[in-house]
Amino acid sequence: MVFLFRFVSGVGGRVRAFVVKHQQLGRMFLLALSLLTLFLSYSAFNLFLNARDFGFNRQFIDTTKTLTVQGFSIYGVQVGREVDTLERAKLDAGSVRARGGAGFVINSGSLSVGGGGGSERRGFRVIASAYVRRADAQSVVNGLATENIQANVVTISVPNIKVRQAELTHQTQLDIQPFKNILDLFKQIYNVLYTLSVGLDTSQILVADAQIQIAGLLNEANAALPKLEQTEISQILLQIISKHFNNVTTGLSALVNLHTSKTNFSANVKYTYLSSIWNLRELALVIG
Repeated sequence: MVFLFRFVSGVGGRVRAFVVKHQQLGRMFLLALSLLTLFLSYSAFNLFLNARDFGFNRQFIDTTKTLTVQGFSIYGVQVGREVDTLERAKLDAGSVRARGGAGFVINSGSLSVGGGGGSERRGFRVIASAYVRRADAQSVVNGLATENIQANVVTISVPNIKVRQAELTHQTQLDIQPFKNILDLFKQIYNVLYTLSVGLDTSQILVADAQIQIAGLLNEANAALPKLEQTEISQILLQIISKHFNNVTTGLSALVNLHTSKTNFSANVKYTYLSSIWNLRELALVIG
């Protein structure tokens, strides 16, 4: 009996010790699990804040939403041969401008000539004028041929501009309308300049009237950029747009203050038109 009592007591003690030990382990496990849950909750909250601040939270910015500006092409009339140096091209451009042409010099490496594919050459071309219809440019080329002036059609293409809304800013909310207004104003500027260049060549508009229209464009342009600067747009993107936009407004300002002959004024309008297209083209290549 004594032996049995001792055996039962010993077993009972070991059982109680086992239970107490595992109760302690259970409490430690629950404590560890609670701490892990708290850490994961804190990490998830910080991740949410960071995603919101840097524009990756789809609840605030739809990263799939894209602002698209359709590309287009114009058709320039190249006068003379392609030359190897910029200095020679500038000399030829001066002669073209003296006759009322734009005298706009372009690097021909990425352009399509005569309707063909991209050229591998890296020469320079002098553009006398440009048209929205290829047939109009070809008509001018044909007319120059009767005067024994070498000319051909050059296609100048502006690619599509595609910007995801999330790339415009790191903020959670953004009014992208000022950005769209800038791109729309680019289009308005080159459309008006094109109409004026044709009207001046056909004597359908006077220089004074043309300058009034250009002054109106300049006022709109001067008002548009500060509105864009007041938004939360990416500073890098803002610097890119400002650079190209300021180039265009500088050309408009020069036209408004230009006092010269009709022929020279018409040449400057053509030049500014081509310059505005070229600036938009470069802008599209950078951000599109």
